[in-house]
Amino acid sequence: MRHAYFESKYGRGTSLIAKGRDLGLPMVISPNGTLLTPDRLDFFRGIGAQIALSLAGLPDYHDLVRPGLDGSSSYDLVAPLLPSLAAYTPSVYVRMTVTAAGGRHFFDNASHLFDRGFTKLGFAFDLTDGNWDPPALSAIREPAPYRAWTKEMVAILGEDQVINFTFYYW
Repeated sequence: MRHAYFESKYGRGTSLIAKGRDLGLPMVISPNGTLLTPDRLDFFRGIGAQIALSLAGLPDYHDLVRPGLDGSSSYDLVAPLLPSLAAYTPSVYVRMTVTAAGGRHFFDNASHLFDRGFTKLGFAFDLTDGNWDPPALSAIREPAPYRAWTKEMVAILGEDQVINFTFYYW
């Protein structure tokens, strides 16, 4: 039994996922990607799980906001699987949390993810970050580059697949 194999190899969580699938529940896995392997992607694909991948954008920014446990690059752990993740079926969605540091390079970070083949991106602006200053705010408010970029993405992907914005206030 495939489920028993994954439970013995990866732990109890995989059997809970399989049980949810057997009950007809939609399954969404929300990893940061660092523990994903080709075997795990195959398992998730086999149970029809969607993936909501948490990536921050360009490698330097991603590593700034999400360093590895030992301070090393967490992006380097995810990078080899990015082509497989971008092509993952049934679907993959990338969620990017934008801090003030990322706000300064928002367009570049989002473009990096599109350039890697991801077509569904969502952005959560962390407005609890006390470092939002005029340059960071103006980078996300400047309409000129984003309008052209958004129109281009809509033309390529379709209006329902491009961007959603979530603002977090605490």
